[in-house]
Amino acid sequence: MKRTTLLIAALTLISGASFGAINLELRGDYNSVGAYKNSSDTDVSAQSYFDFKRGKLKFTGNVNDNVSYKLRFGVDKLPGDAVSSTANGKMVVLMDYAEITHKIADMFSLTVGQLADSNLSAWEGQTSAADYYFHTSNGASTAYYFPNLVGMKFDIDLGGHNVYVYAADPSYSGSYSYRTNAQMGYGLAYKGWLMDKSLGLIANYFTTPGYKMSGSTITGSDSETATNYMAVGAQYKMDALLAELDYLSKTELKAAGNDSKVTSSILAKVKYQFGNWSPFLHYDMGKIVKSSVTVNSATVYGDTAINQFALGVEFKPQTDSDFRYHLAYASKTTTYPTEFAYTKSSVAESKIMFGVKMAADIVK
Repeated sequence: MKRTTLLIAALTLISGASFGAINLELRGDYNSVGAYKNSSDTDVSAQSYFDFKRGKLKFTGNVNDNVSYKLRFGVDKLPGDAVSSTANGKMVVLMDYAEITHKIADMFSLTVGQLADSNLSAWEGQTSAADYYFHTSNGASTAYYFPNLVGMKFDIDLGGHNVYVYAADPSYSGSYSYRTNAQMGYGLAYKGWLMDKSLGLIANYFTTPGYKMSGSTITGSDSETATNYMAVGAQYKMDALLAELDYLSKTELKAAGNDSKVTSSILAKVKYQFGNWSPFLHYDMGKIVKSSVTVNSATVYGDTAINQFALGVEFKPQTDSDFRYHLAYASKTTTYPTEFAYTKSSVAESKIMFGVKMAADIVK
């Protein structure tokens, strides 16, 4: 009831402003997950289910010549729900982002709110997570990608090249009791286009300090337990070809005893359009340095490797519309270190997905 009231209040609030567009995006998939053996060498049975992966309603508009806004609601699974048949139907309306931008001058603008775009995951962050057809090893599933930083962004527009300065809280999905200045993060990002906008580049660095605790109370920040994020990426677009390559890194200082836990990944995407058909290949090579498990009541550390790919095709009955069918096969292999003493050190999983996706401007 509270979520419905907030939704109605937000829609009422923005109804007096000038709408630039209202966009609706929906996606549903049939999933067939293959049987496999887990790290305990235990059989995990196959399963199949229908999954409503995405429902987005986006509002954009202008208050005046210098002030604009973006607001998007999402209908998603409850946070933390596993991708299984038991999770189906557990849907909740969430606010993905809500931001106000003031254009101070031709070159400068300031954006405040729950930010729509942080650039913190290079080109991976510019893509709907479901359109990778797997959870990237250093993406949303490991809390690398912060799509909704809460804070402010200062944008310096250099004509085809933008520099962004961030002061924001990255713990948007964590406990609200930890939303304090002790966790305020700061970042710097660059996004630009070269070669007649056929080559796009993104680079960024973001850091957030840890926090000192006295019982259950935060008493201040702690730079010795900071978490640092770095990403660089390139995108090449020419005619029917789209290619992307990203490197992402997350370093958690002293997260593995006195050592740092480092999660890194290399992401590659290639897509080519042949008329109504667009075959694609996505690849993710990830590594978690100093990942940990408990063995005989003791914490042990080791390096975990993740390799996965998705191969598939998208089909648009009409090439000029945003309605498509998609079919993909995804495979993931996780290799655990000998320190974990697992019965099976390499676990392979696979899944086939078939579904539809549409996006439309519902105000014409």
